Amino acid sequence: MASVYKTVSKKNSRPVAEEFSDDEDVDMNEFLDGADDTSDSDEEEEVSEETKKQLPTGSMPKTRVLMLTSRGVTFRHRHLLNDLTALLPHTHKESKLDTKKKTAGYNLLLNSLADLHSCNVIFFLEARKHGEDTYLWLSRPPNGPTIKFHLTNLHTTGELGTGFAGNCLKGGRGLVVFDRSFDENGPAGTEYRGLIREMLRGVFCVPKRGVRGMKPFVDRIIGIFGVDGKIWIRVYEIRESEPGSKKKSEGEEEDKTAKPAAKGKGKDRGPEVSLVEIGPRFVLTPIVILEGSFGGPVIYENKEYVSPNQVRREIRMKKADNRMMLAFLPPELLLQVFASCVSVLDVLNLAATSRHLRRVFQAASNRIPILMNVAEVEFGPVQDIIQLVTHNDSQPVHILREPPISDALLRQVVEFGRVAQRWEEMYPFKKWKVDFENRRSLGQLERFRLRRAVYRLWLYHRAFHVEAYDRFSRDRRHVVVDRARLLHNWTTGELAEIEDLRKIIHEVIENNICPSNGTIRRKFRKRFPETSHQPLNIHLNYPLTTPSLTNGLFAPSTEQHFFTAHPPPGPENDSFKRCFRFHTPISNDPGTDVWPGWGDDIPHYYLVQDMMKLDPSQVLWLRSHAPLKDQVEAYVRTLGDWFRDNGETFGDTLRFVLEQRGENADEVHLMIDDRVLGIVQDDNWDSD
Repeated sequence: MASVYKTVSKKNSRPVAEEFSDDEDVDMNEFLDGADDTSDSDEEEEVSEETKKQLPTGSMPKTRVLMLTSRGVTFRHRHLLNDLTALLPHTHKESKLDTKKKTAGYNLLLNSLADLHSCNVIFFLEARKHGEDTYLWLSRPPNGPTIKFHLTNLHTTGELGTGFAGNCLKGGRGLVVFDRSFDENGPAGTEYRGLIREMLRGVFCVPKRGVRGMKPFVDRIIGIFGVDGKIWIRVYEIRESEPGSKKKSEGEEEDKTAKPAAKGKGKDRGPEVSLVEIGPRFVLTPIVILEGSFGGPVIYENKEYVSPNQVRREIRMKKADNRMMLAFLPPELLLQVFASCVSVLDVLNLAATSRHLRRVFQAASNRIPILMNVAEVEFGPVQDIIQLVTHNDSQPVHILREPPISDALLRQVVEFGRVAQRWEEMYPFKKWKVDFENRRSLGQLERFRLRRAVYRLWLYHRAFHVEAYDRFSRDRRHVVVDRARLLHNWTTGELAEIEDLRKIIHEVIENNICPSNGTIRRKFRKRFPETSHQPLNIHLNYPLTTPSLTNGLFAPSTEQHFFTAHPPPGPENDSFKRCFRFHTPISNDPGTDVWPGWGDDIPHYYLVQDMMKLDPSQVLWLRSHAPLKDQVEAYVRTLGDWFRDNGETFGDTLRFVLEQRGENADEVHLMIDDRVLGIVQDDNWDSD
């Protein structure tokens, strides 16, 4: 790359290296306007030449900078030091300073290192808070002064995306340019900048001679500007181009805002010179100036400087103020905030945000009412859950119970409510199984009806689908009356909701848990329409690897409370083994047409009627955890012999109650299918 030094020397002009000495200040505006040097600079040049003639050959240069960092710096700080070392050939880079061994602060260690390496300027980067805060110390050992800066907005030369793309020669000298704010007659209150100027000149001004590896070229400009109480340092490359040339070399981008450095007139004008920023760049904020080297009296202190610790503290205080606003609210308003939550999990998370909210929530008079109100919104109706949870044989099932609310009761309310929420997810897929193009989510009122139907049907199963009501006592008068009393507590519309849910449960049992042979064949042919083979019924007849129910199928889990409360199976009953419905005959081979599976027609119908005695939680458990036929059979064995040949009784009891009310049960079923009654009512549908 053609340099300014070569270009000017070919035209027998004054060399740029002699035009600007290492001790002279150059104003950026004067440099861009092409102003000439003053007579003072010529005198200084003559004095400097005489002084240099007196120096013996091989003597150390005027300025030698010791550059090092403290422990804890990041990779950006290391790259900055590497960039400055490559930019300034008169520097000496030292390893990190071990601050753990310091006895008298940085004074003794840094001054000793500077004396050891014959350096008269110290450039020390100190990192704190694991490199989050960086401070720059500039010192003139051994007598001072020392300036402490806060270093921010750091960008290294190697960073991508910042527009830095230079081609400067390593070891060249640069022109150090200060703006007018560093003049002696600058604005009031900036007198300290004269000292800062001299310190920065000692770092960035490269001596003319006596530096190993230095090249006699001037191909860069180091700009130092004082703006907003800070010192902005930028490095530019002096780029030349032929007059009128618009071509650019590959990978280079010119600064659109840069002005040409020098222009001629007419045909004798020289090459066009422009400036391109190449990096590194950073901003320095003066903090304090000390008289000695890393010590001594304070000469200047920046009153406007705010430490980063104070900035972070103010940010934390602002965030804390938002939390403290809740702390100053009265408990009555905080209770309203808790009441606005829509789930139990939201209440618990809100109570964990602060101690004040936790104290308000943990109060004995507040916790249970808050949770009960939220449980009513999320799992309601809670009254039906309480009737289900508190059911026992000590009193008739149709009598309403109002027990005291406790934490144990609330836990059971949440557990049973989550089972109902799972039916909310499954119901739309089964309800709109045929006309799936019209499938939609349930509204808020429809979800409430579905949960209510789940709890009431579950209560009926707990009361009458138990071992005390076997197949021989199901038609007795007093038993039928007891079942009818429970259903008489609910209106015909609410009974239609339960019947609507029963149809969905019947669909799940008939097609998912206990599918018939015809259903298996139909699904197989639908999936493989071109094959002529018969289905192997692998889904139904795959043998269990571990026959024990305590391993795998009935292993302890968080959901076992909802789905089964039966003890583990005892010795197998021989009469039950011979049962055609719940036992796989050994004589039949899988994959044949005579393989019974779960049966067809009448056997399968009675099988499904028996399985309808399972409550909603047991049906969900079998659908999720018992995909094999042997697993379902093993579960049914745990229920006892009363379960066999003993169909469900809710359908008969519903017909009996409707006849007592003078209504037709068949018409009610038709209205449920037409979505006039039941959980989903198209005429009264509300999207909310």
